[in-house]
Amino acid sequence: MKAYITDAHLGQELKTGNGISYAPNPVAHTANLWRILDDVNARGIKEIVFGGDIGSVEMNKYFFDIIAERGFSLWMVLGNHDIFAEVSKYYPGPANYSKEDAHFRYIILDTSDNKIDAARLDWLIKELHTDKEIILFLHHPVLPIHTSLEDLGAALKGRDELRDVLKSVAKKITIFCGHYHMIDEAVDGNIQQYTSSAASYQIGKEVADLVIDQQTFGYRIIDTTAGTIQSEMVVFSALQ
Repeated sequence: MKAYITDAHLGQELKTGNGISYAPNPVAHTANLWRILDDVNARGIKEIVFGGDIGSVEMNKYFFDIIAERGFSLWMVLGNHDIFAEVSKYYPGPANYSKEDAHFRYIILDTSDNKIDAARLDWLIKELHTDKEIILFLHHPVLPIHTSLEDLGAALKGRDELRDVLKSVAKKITIFCGHYHMIDEAVDGNIQQYTSSAASYQIGKEVADLVIDQQTFGYRIIDTTAGTIQSEMVVFSALQ
């Protein structure tokens, strides 16, 4: 059982007005993360996959400290607000890596520079050679989502090439991602994509303009213990 938490944006207070920008604030979104971690702990879940975008660089130590202090194990996925050189001070190891259990190969793919390049595609192709079912964690969605963010340049560069590589594999591939601050499910051939709610704030999905919801946040539970993939969102309201 794993808790998939993404887009915490700690220390980044959302500015009002056109577009998305942030002002430094050391307590921004920290209460949301604590509420999520309390819920994860209450459910007896000890493994966290963090899907990227810790927040400001100054909040990196805070983030890793509170995860360790609560006794959680962590898989770190880099997002576009994360800097590998900074994150690796607290989470040493490669940006791209994989793990396995009896049923699944879990692949963690770095998209912190908002793109997929040839070197990462080559690495991924090698990792896809397995008899096990594949679960891919990366920050950005691979399959398109009907949202105004697609028109604002937030989409992953090279995602079509990445999708084609995944579709060429003769087995099911399940993607867990964030970045768009919304809940979505999409299917394309052998690819099943789950996009998760952000731990900070949400962005409207099927709306023409950029609509921000700063009252709702959440995380996803992923259960693979029976050799199948079961997933559900846990959503909170800051008003409750």
